[in-house]
Formats: sequence, C-alpha cells, structure tokens
Amino acid sequence: MFILDTEMSINTVSPTDERDMTDAVQNRNESARQAANVLYASRSNSNDPIPRQSHSNGMAAAGVSERELKFSSVRRMFCLLTAFDFLLMLLLWIIYINIIGLGIRNGMICQVINYDFKTSMFDVVALSFVRMGLLLIAYAGFKSRHWAMVAITTAITSALLLSKVFIYDFSYDAHKEDKCVLYTDVAHPVDYILLITSFTLAWIEVWVLDFKVIPRERRMLASVHHHSISQSGNSERTPLLSEQNTYRSPTLYGGQQGFYSPIGTPKESDTESESGEESPYSGSYKTGFQSLPNSQRGSSVNLAASIQEQEYIQKAKESTKIMDKVLATKEGWVMEKQSDTVTLDSHTFEGITGKVYRLMGDVPIAAEQLVHILWEDIDNTRQWNNTVLEVKTLQQIDDHIDIIYTQAAPGPGNVVASRDFVIVRNYWERGDRHQCSSIGAEHPAKPPTDNIVRGYNGTGGWVIEPVEGDQTKCKFTWLLHSDLKFKVWTPQAIIDTALCHVLFEMHSNLIKHVRKTYLDSTTVSVDETGDAGNQPS
Repeated sequence: MFILDTEMSINTVSPTDERDMTDAVQNRNESARQAANVLYASRSNSNDPIPRQSHSNGMAAAGVSERELKFSSVRRMFCLLTAFDFLLMLLLWIIYINIIGLGIRNGMICQVINYDFKTSMFDVVALSFVRMGLLLIAYAGFKSRHWAMVAITTAITSALLLSKVFIYDFSYDAHKEDKCVLYTDVAHPVDYILLITSFTLAWIEVWVLDFKVIPRERRMLASVHHHSISQSGNSERTPLLSEQNTYRSPTLYGGQQGFYSPIGTPKESDTESESGEESPYSGSYKTGFQSLPNSQRGSSVNLAASIQEQEYIQKAKESTKIMDKVLATKEGWVMEKQSDTVTLDSHTFEGITGKVYRLMGDVPIAAEQLVHILWEDIDNTRQWNNTVLEVKTLQQIDDHIDIIYTQAAPGPGNVVASRDFVIVRNYWERGDRHQCSSIGAEHPAKPPTDNIVRGYNGTGGWVIEPVEGDQTKCKFTWLLHSDLKFKVWTPQAIIDTALCHVLFEMHSNLIKHVRKTYLDSTTVSVDETGDAGNQPS
C-alpha cells in the first residue's frame, strides 16, 4: 500500500517540481563529489613523507643527531681510510726511491716521466690516488649507500696488482738497458711491501664499507623512521593497536614473539611457582604463550602502562627468554680466566654477535642480602664498584622492571675509553633462585652525547642461588654480552682483556664490599655478646 501511494504521488508531480527535484539531485551529487575529493586528498596526504617536525622528534627519540644522520661518523672514518691509503702508498714510494739510491729528483724522472710497467712502482701510488678519488666522489660527494663503487675499485686494483706480480722485473735484469733500474740481482723488500700493502688496503676498504658503514647507517635510519612514525602517529585519534604504531622488535634467536596470556593455577594459588608449571617468572618461557606477573593477570597487556613502557616491558621479557636459553647451555663454554674462587668463560651463540661471558663464584653473604645490593640499592653501586663512574635509575616501570643508566670507567691503561649504557632490567624470584635479566635500550632522559661513546649491552644479567646447607653463602653467576662500539676494527684479544677485567674487578669489589659492610658488622655484634670466640673471623 505504501509503495502504491508513492508511485501515485510521483506520477502526479508537475513538470516544474520535477525540474526542481532534478536540480536538487544534481546539487547533492556535486556536494558529494566535492566531499569525496576532500576526503581523498586528506587520505593521500596521510601517505606523504613524515613531516619535518616529526622527523626531528624521531631523531631526538632515537638519540641520533642531524649531523650524524647526514654524514655519519663511520662514513667519515671510511673517507679518512681512503685518504690514508693514498698517503701511505705515497710515503712508502718516497722511502723506496730513496732506499734504492735514486732520490726524489731522479726518482721522478725514472719512475714517473720514463714510466715502465715492468720497472716502475709509481703505478701503485697512482692506483691508490684514483681509488681515493672515486671513493670520495661516490661516498663523500654523492653519499652513496651502495657497495658498487668500492667493488669496482677493488676489482680493478686486484687485477692490476696481480698482473704486476707476473710482469714486474723483480730480478732487475733490465739494468743493462735502463740505468734507472737498481744494479742488483735480488729484489728489494720494499717492492713486495708496496704491492702487499696496496692490495690489503683495498680489501679493508671493502670490509669497512660493507660491514660497518652501510649496516650501521641502515640501522640508524630504521630507528629514526620508527621513532618518527611513533611521534607523528600517536594522537588521540590513533588506534592503540594500529599496526603502524606497534613496534615489534625481533628476538636475537629469530623466533616469533608469543602472546602473553595467563596460565592456569591451582585454587588458592597466589604465585605462578605454586602451579608446578614453568613460566617466564618461575623457570622458563612457555612455547607461544607466556604468563604475566600477578599484577597483570586477566589482561594480555598492562593497560596502565604507556606505549613506550610496553616496549620496555616487551624488551625485558625477551631478555629473560634469551637469558634462560643461555643459562640452559651446558656445553661449549671456553675458559677465559680462572682464580681460586672465580671462573670466567665465554660462549658464542647463533644469532648473537660476539661472545657471551659468564662469571661464576661464591659470595659470603645470604642471597637476599646480595639481591638488595644488586637490585634495590643499585644507585649506590659507585660507592663500592670502581669499574663504574655513575649508576642511577632512570625509570621504574613496575616492581619487576626498571631502566638504569651506567657509565663505565676506562679500561686498564686507558686502552678502552669510558662507555655509557642504558639498560632495561627484569628481576624475578623463582623459588630460592633470584634472577635479573638485562638488555640495552634507549631512554629520552639519557640520549647519546658526543662526549662519550654509547655502548650497547645485549642480553645479560645475574643469577643468585643459596648454597645448600649454608645460608650465609650464595652462588653468583653473571652473564655479560656487550658491544663497546669501537669506531675502528679492534682485535678480539683487546675486547676479551677489557671485558674480563671488568668482570673480575667487579667481583673482587663486590667481595670487599660484602666483607666490609656485612661480615665486619656481624663480627662486631657477636663480639658485643661475648660469643666472638666461637665465630669465624
């Protein structure tokens, strides 16, 4: 009936009304078209590059200066290396022509003006000059981030030097026809030094660019891009679970990140350890699903924490997971250093760059007291540990997770300069076992500075366990995986020496602090009761 009435009304519309209706429909269509264009334009603008202000905020959050982003320090080092290549070859050539008795003037005449591929070494110097010029044009002028140019220069250098090895007159037989050639039947050692040095430097330049410059700059750009997205996208209209604004850092072991969800516990149970099942906080991580602390049960995330705090919590949990795997590894440890009471060994793991060091020894104090020193009283570490210049807490996330800043003292003989670190720590009690994992992080309260090199600590931490049958002593294990961020290649022996010194010195300082603070005071209290003679000194 309704449809019929409508059709009748439409059929009775006058021509004037019909034209008005047509105009109204056209106006509505035009308005809709304009609105669509506005929406489309705003949608297109959202895909534009990150605004400069957000980009600047991203650099600040990532701890990267604008100067470093435009021309990084490791790229400057590479450019200096190419210049050093040419200057070293020129110096060796000048020394060479003086050793063989030509001198500067005659050397220029014989080796440059009257150049001969079979008798002259000046082409090695010219080759290094051309290599320097091409590399500086590509990587200083155009700031290329591709390895093509250094591959070309190294290939040309290798081909010419190999050809020269077969053609060059090492026996100096050409002296009869060319008086510029040294009169001897034995090749001079500097001939070999020039060729070997030029060949070695060319391949060092490849290694520095491909393994140092390009990877570091890519990581730096990725970090700035991530923080820029966070700065530009986190508004009151941005979904909290937006894929663009949720950062998922890969684990060192390459595994997929699991979902955090409560696991079942017996009735009347207050802790995960009473359930009899292992969890991140009572033994080891479950495959795929990981239990939350009591304060976060019933939710997969801590809703009270900010997005930045959630990232710190995630890093802390990942460090615990990796630390569990390191501690579970019993085979493959290599002894680095040993004393009567301390053992220090190292291990290399797949997916972890560099060595992981493990120090094990006993501490003459109850486990809970040592936890107080290393966890609760961390800000006073400088008072007893001379391997650090500063330690302070930057942020307390919850009862189990905090962020600290440490500045390490220079290494022995100042061979290794002072470094500073920002670390996320995650502490849990697992029965009688106390464990604290840690991993490097970034924090706006302590961005990197030009005055000190910012190091990075991989997954490490400590484990404290009571000695069975002796509550006055505990077992102490410390794991250390640290990247000291050397700007140039450094022999592994120097790194081993520096880190082993830190571990041994820290343990020695800890023992002295314990004896002075706890054992001496215990002895004094016993003396006052008149029972000191029955107690050990």
